[in-house]
Amino acid sequence: EDPNFATTVATKIGKKADKTELEELATTVSETYTTKDEFNNLSIGGRNLIKNSAFLDGTAYWTCANNPNTTTTVDNNMVFNGHPSLKMVSSGWTTAKWYGARNWEIPRGDTSIKAEETVTISCWYYVSDKSKFDNAIGFEIKGTKDDGTDGTAIFIHVQPDNIVENKWTRVSKTTKVPYNFNNIYAFLYVTQNGEVWFADVKFEKGNKATDWTPAPEDAQTQLDAQGQRITTAESNIEQHADMIASKVSQT
Repeated sequence: EDPNFATTVATKIGKKADKTELEELATTVSETYTTKDEFNNLSIGGRNLIKNSAFLDGTAYWTCANNPNTTTTVDNNMVFNGHPSLKMVSSGWTTAKWYGARNWEIPRGDTSIKAEETVTISCWYYVSDKSKFDNAIGFEIKGTKDDGTDGTAIFIHVQPDNIVENKWTRVSKTTKVPYNFNNIYAFLYVTQNGEVWFADVKFEKGNKATDWTPAPEDAQTQLDAQGQRITTAESNIEQHADMIASKVSQT
């Protein structure tokens, strides 16, 4: 029996996987970027700048609108990609109100964006009945301009006629920021009336909407929480071991 058989097989599988991945990448590039200039101008950020963008920590970092006509809650039953969603329901409004959820926890060091900087936003939404809407679903990155006024750096509006029903749908947009913005924040909302679920929200620098990933700070928070759970479990095991040892010694 060859002692290196497993290693040899693993190496062959790895090489095959690498070849497959390269072929898939080549196909993707050829389908998406039709000219050399388009490919050369590709700028991918990838890093999600929104903390708790999949609502795994409930509404942490999000300030949610809740009033007699609008409710904003995390829905653990409406799941996308294994993540809970943020449900917004507004009814009874006769004018646009723009109620929803705001997240000011853009990671430290990235709370400003410069004029002409390219940024991309994306999210998934689900609507079961678009007849409830009389205005748009919105996702924006907003902030303070140099003159001290509030402004919008980039936005997505899905108008009622364009809403897709009964299917998780991804929307994205890329733009060059028109002004300098400080104290930027993410904003999800229903403009007037309607019921929608949001999931896997992303804000990144660059001109390509990449797959959802958590902010690095979220990953560290989860690691810290896991470490705390392990420490607690070890402490409990030690306590039980001491109790058992004590009982044994007494007998």
